[in-house]
Amino acid sequence: MLKRYRIKSTLFAAALCAVAPFGAEAATVLLTAHGVKAAAAGFLYATLYCGEASWLDPARAVANVKGAVTGEDVTLKFENVAVGGCAINLFHDENGNGKLDFSAGMISIPMEGVAVSNNATRMGPPRYKKAEFQVKDAEVKQEVKMSY
Repeated sequence: MLKRYRIKSTLFAAALCAVAPFGAEAATVLLTAHGVKAAAAGFLYATLYCGEASWLDPARAVANVKGAVTGEDVTLKFENVAVGGCAINLFHDENGNGKLDFSAGMISIPMEGVAVSNNATRMGPPRYKKAEFQVKDAEVKQEVKMSY
C-alpha cells in the first residue's frame, strides 16, 4: 500500500512540474506588427509556440490570438505564457477566409502578409532558433515588420 502511494504521489509531482515549474510565473507577451496593410482590413492571426519540437505544428501551439486590422500597427496579446523559449508566427488574413493564401504553381509564395518573431525572415519556412525569444519577465514585447 505504501509503495502504491509513493508511485501515485511521485507521478502527481512529476505532472505538476511538467505544467508549471516551481517558481515560474505566467507572463504576458505583447506582439506589435508594423507595416500592416490597413487598407486591406481583415485580421491578423498569430500563433505562439514554446519549444522547437512544436514549431509550425498548429496542433502543438501554446496559444492563438486574432485581432482586427485597424491601422498600420496592430498589437496582439498572449496571456499566461510560461517562462522559457518561445516563437511567434503570424499572418494577415486580408480576405477573411481564416487561412494564409499561397500562390498556385511550382513555388508556393504567401499571397498575404507574414511575419515571425525577431523578424527572422528567409526563403522557405522560418527557423525556430532564429525566431525564438526568451520569456522571463512579467511582460515581454516583440515587434515585427510585416512582409507582403
